[in-house]
Order: sequence, then structure tokens, then C-alpha cells
Amino acid sequence: MKLHGLGYVGFSMPDPSVWLSFGTEVLGMMPARALPGEQSGQMGSGLGAESSGSGVAPDGSIYLKMDDRQWRIGVHPGDAVGLAYIGFEVADDVALAVAVAEIEATGTPIAQGTPEEASARGVQGLAWCTDPSGNRVEVFHGPVQDRHFVSPTESEFLTGELGLGHLLMMVPDIEASLGFYRGVLGFKRSDFISPVPGISLHFLRCTPRHHSIGLAHLGPINAIHHLMVEMTTIDGVGAALDRAMDAGYTITKTLGRHLNDRMVSFYLKDPLGFDVEVGFDGLIVDDATWCEHEASGGEPWGHRGMNVPIPAEIREGGKP
Repeated sequence: MKLHGLGYVGFSMPDPSVWLSFGTEVLGMMPARALPGEQSGQMGSGLGAESSGSGVAPDGSIYLKMDDRQWRIGVHPGDAVGLAYIGFEVADDVALAVAVAEIEATGTPIAQGTPEEASARGVQGLAWCTDPSGNRVEVFHGPVQDRHFVSPTESEFLTGELGLGHLLMMVPDIEASLGFYRGVLGFKRSDFISPVPGISLHFLRCTPRHHSIGLAHLGPINAIHHLMVEMTTIDGVGAALDRAMDAGYTITKTLGRHLNDRMVSFYLKDPLGFDVEVGFDGLIVDDATWCEHEASGGEPWGHRGMNVPIPAEIREGGKP
């Protein structure tokens, strides 16, 4: 199957409204002008939709726009804080049928999405399964593209054929997780890092972006580590850093350049408690010439602060 990047991500938390202000005022995203499933007679303004461009659904869910797509980030009310779903795009209904058949052929159960589920995502069709960590993984086609993205902070995000960014997840069973994302969904591993015995990070791509999914094994931990969004200029990153500091958000990793994907970025703590990476100049991989490898040697510069929590027993040479 051919996946066309990370199309959307959904999170849950008790009060999604705090992510609305974070996403707009700090990151520079725009409230969705029309919610998934809404019809708008005035798509240029969003005023034809019942939500009137607020990005807020009747149940308190919020939807944020980063580009021409109707929405990219959804945050929903719930007692648990964490990942609600991940969506990967395929070309059309035929490609979705092929993807479902290929996933079923691996012995992985996959369910066809109902029309109501597709409407709730603003897509024409979807199917879903769960990864070995229990995360809901959706494959979809036909998203709404309502254009007219206007950032409240004049931010511009690098998306398009690369998808919305990347997501790094901490997983308790790395072999099972690699087997799912590589063997079932067909991701390619760009590279991996093994800083000490018992710790490994794996960077998987389905577009020319160096990675759309990262898998970190740090022991028996099952959680989101960070979401990455990429700006089109280094000035966009710097301006976001200023806004984050002015608003009092914790900077968990200072501005620096990554060893493997070459991204210049900083990390901050979001209202859910995980990190958001804001970056620029990430590596674009050429499948014709790229060979996976282990990346070693530390960051070229910056990125001060520990944004990957290594359990003490592993740091001291033991096993979790």
C-alpha cells in the first residue's frame, strides 16, 4: 500500500479548550472554519457553518487547521489524557480497499469505518485497526480541502505531500511495534538510535519526510512523547519560541539541530503534558539512494535538556 503521510491526529483531555488557545496563540494554527461533517455555504469565510469558524464542536471537541485541509489536529473531551487516533492518507477508495486487503492478509484485524465515522473525520471513507500498544490507527481517503488558511500569528507550516508532521510514541514492545508499522503498514525505517542497552529509537517514513512516525523503547512505557510541526522558515520557529516563552510555557529542549533528521527545532510542554517540537529544515529522503543506518554521535549543537526520559535503572546499566 502507499500511504501519503500523517493526515490527522486526535488527542483526548478533560478540557480541550486549553489546546485551542495553545494551538492558535503559540503554534499559530487556525480554528477550523467548518467542523468535520458540517456543510458550509460560504466556505471562503466559514460563516455558513453552524460553528461559524470557532473550531469548537457541541461536545467541546476542538479542531485546528494548518493548511488547505479542513482540519489536522483534533482534541476531544475525555477523562484520560493521551492519543485518541492517528490517520494516514491513501489516494482514493480503490487504494483504501487495497490497503484493507493487505492489512487483513497479515492477520491483523481491521474494521471498515461507518459513514458516521467517516463524517466525523471529514473524509469520504476510512478503515481502522489498533497497533500493538493499543492506539487506534486509521487509513482514510477523500479529506475535505476547504483552503483559506490564515494563521493568527502569520505562521506557515510545511505539509502538502509530507503530511502534517510527525509523532513520536514511547512503546513497551518495540519488536511488535516495528512489525506493525513496517510489516503491516509498510513504513520504511530511515535510521535508528541505540544510545545505551535497553534503549532504542526508530524513525519510520512513508513520504520523503525523514520520519512520520517515531518509536521509542524506554522500558515498559506506553505514551506519546511528542508531536512535531514544521515551519517553512527559521523565523517562524524563532517567533514561536518567543510566543511560547512569553506565554510561560516550559521549554523542555532548547533550540538546536538534530543528529539524524537535521531538523532545527525546540521543544515545549503542551497542555496535555507531552512535548510539541517546532522545527524547520528537516531532512528529505530520496528512496532511490537512502540506506537505513544507526545514527550515532550526539546532537551537532543545542537541544539542551532531556526530552527522552531514560529510566534510572537503564542509565545505570541495568535492565528495566
